[in-house]
Amino acid sequence: LVEGNHLLLIYQDEGKELITKITILRAINSRNNYEGNLHILN
Repeated sequence: LVEGNHLLLIYQDEGKELITKITILRAINSRNNYEGNLHILN
């Protein structure tokens, strides 16, 4: 998440910032879903 905040600082333009936030949220959700599925399988 620290890395994500760093990216947001780089993209000050609102459009880019929004895209970056969405990308970060998607990445976090993908990882959480992956870990959740592993937990179910085990």
